[in-house]
Order: sequence, then structure tokens, then C-alpha cells
Amino acid sequence: MNRTDVIAISSVVVIILYWIVTLIVPTIVSPVVTLYHLLIEIALAMGYTGDFFVCLVGNATVLVPFPYLSIPFVLGGLTDSSGAYLFDPYLVGIVGGTGALIGEMTGYLAGYVGGELVEEDRRSVLREMAEAHPWATPVILWLLAVTPLPDDVLIVPLGVSRYSWWRVVIPQFVGKTMFITAVAIAGRLGLSWADQLVGTVASGGVVGRSIEAMGLITLVVVIYLLVSRDWMPQTR
Repeated sequence: MNRTDVIAISSVVVIILYWIVTLIVPTIVSPVVTLYHLLIEIALAMGYTGDFFVCLVGNATVLVPFPYLSIPFVLGGLTDSSGAYLFDPYLVGIVGGTGALIGEMTGYLAGYVGGELVEEDRRSVLREMAEAHPWATPVILWLLAVTPLPDDVLIVPLGVSRYSWWRVVIPQFVGKTMFITAVAIAGRLGLSWADQLVGTVASGGVVGRSIEAMGLITLVVVIYLLVSRDWMPQTR
């Protein structure tokens, strides 16, 4: 059992203990509800600017999941007192996609700079592998960008190999923009449902607290699956 396994199991045990305590002491304030309202306040206060910087930071964390998508989701569904939407989901996607691209390119830059420590023969092999499939590499970059999978598994080695930066930028920008736009549209469709769910959790009771605990455990499992897998390509 490695350190990641221990942390994951410990987290699940803590959540279960928290669930039991909240049933005994129902007046305990839910951290999920507190965080949700904080996200709403941040989204309202920072708008598109917050979208840009949160997506940048979220994608600059190499191989470590960061919940940056919560801001585009909330922005996509926020409404004023008349029920009109405050932010355009497509603009949220473009702004967030730009920030995400800049964040991801820090991985490329890290690989490019770190590549100085890699032998030239090794770099040439990596570059030849990428250039041997001129269409496959951009498509894979786009697929990684348009999904929650970590892009750095490919971007860092491409930086090491001195792969053309613009061939990384274009598919990443398109993919990230599409992905974040989809998240913002999901927020437009689902934020009201999220409000109801948070209201159920905030009301306490066995159902609300159980939903909260199951949601937290699901989050731990997803993060564990992303972190525990060895995403870096194996080299001989």
C-alpha cells in the first residue's frame, strides 16, 4: 500500500466519521454548502477575469487535479433578479480556454527547459516519435484538452523533444475552449438543480447528510483514480 492509497482510505474514513457526527449533531455547518456559496460569491465578484485566472492556475498544476471547472460551471448558470443570465457561456469558454492554454503551456515550457538535462539522442527519439504521426499528435492533444484527463502526460514530453509549440497551442486552445464552454452550458442547465441539491444538504437530516457524504466520497475516488495512475509515458 503506497502513500496515495493511505491518503485515499484515510479520506474516506474521515468522511464517514464526519457523516456519523453530523447525524448526531445536525447543527454542524456543512463545508460543501459553505464552499458552494463561496464559489457563487467569487464568480459574481470576478466574472470573466476570475474565469481566466482560475482556469490558468487549474491547468498550470502539473499532474495534480485542481477543481477549476467549478467557476465556469457557476458562471454559466448565474442569473440576475429578473432571471436573465449574467454571463455568456461561449465567452466563458473562450476566456477560460485562453487561461487554460497558458496554464498548460507552463508544462511545455518546463519540459523545454528541463530538456537541457536530457541527452540529445533521447530528445531526438521523442521528436521523431511525435513527427512520425503528424496528424495523430494534434488529435491526441485535442482529445486530452477536451476531456478531464491530464494533458501534461503528452505536453511535457513534447516540450522536452522541442516539438513545435504552435502545434501544441492550436489543438489545446480549441479543445480547452470546447471543454470549458460545455461546462458553462452544463452550468446553465444544471445550476438550479445544484441549488436544490445544496438546499437539501443545508437542511440537514439523514438524506441531506448522506448525499453530501456520498458526493465527497465520489470526489475522493475520482481524484484517487487520476492521481494513482502512472500517466507518464514509459520509455525504454
